[in-house]
Amino acid sequence: FRSHWWGINPLHLTYFSKKTMRRLLETKGFEVLVARSYSRSFTMGYWASRLEHFHPLCARLASAVVRLLGLWEKPLRLNLGDMMEVVARKK
Repeated sequence: FRSHWWGINPLHLTYFSKKTMRRLLETKGFEVLVARSYSRSFTMGYWASRLEHFHPLCARLASAVVRLLGLWEKPLRLNLGDMMEVVARKK
């Protein structure tokens, strides 16, 4: 989603993928022991409404369908790969 990604925070200077974080740590002499991402759990209504930032028409359609099916408050767990934990030790 590039600049439209809802998690963009102008206070962050750099964003890393697991691959780029591993490469950075390994070039600085670290061994990566654990690298994993975490899921976020919100209601289907919340996820549908968040589409507003990417495509307003899709957001309205998704929100209408979720409401029509009675799923607005149903929890939905998604792993977007945007929350990461990395454990490394100096070699």
